[in-house]
Amino acid sequence: GEYLLIVDNDDAITPTALEELYTLAKNFSADVVYCEKFYELNPTTKTFKMTAVQSGGFVDRPTLETKDLAQRVQGILDVKYWFTPWCKFVRRDLMIEHEIFFPHLSIGEDDVWTFGLIFYAEKFLRNNPKHVTILAPMTTWFLTVLCGTGHVVYTMFPIIYDIAIKQNIRPERPMA
Repeated sequence: GEYLLIVDNDDAITPTALEELYTLAKNFSADVVYCEKFYELNPTTKTFKMTAVQSGGFVDRPTLETKDLAQRVQGILDVKYWFTPWCKFVRRDLMIEHEIFFPHLSIGEDDVWTFGLIFYAEKFLRNNPKHVTILAPMTTWFLTVLCGTGHVVYTMFPIIYDIAIKQNIRPERPMA
């Protein structure tokens, strides 16, 4: 198809979602249509609740992103975006052109995304050990935003500790 909707085995979409996303993509010549809202199932009560991860509230009409890089970076810092791969309707050619792909897995595909980010974060910190006190908190913040949970930070503690000790830095400083 012309567009891809990135979903995995624990996602569901409304009956009209694809039609609505396609219409928005065509009307605005968009490469990506980002879904800021999603329904979350409460397993105890079996009820759905509309929610969002990013800050800033919901928009009631399509919004186009600015070309101003400073404003986009500020949007990232303000958690305006949710960086997980799901909840996005993406033009297929864009994915192919930039060689963006996900390995075929039947379970745990979210883990591949998360582990990839953790491995990249470790490499980044190990390549910049003298700046671990500044870079470690920034890295763990970005991991939290990109993975959608703060629990991912626990996997970084031994790495940060190791780098800090080797640099004769008290480990609690970069972990603060």
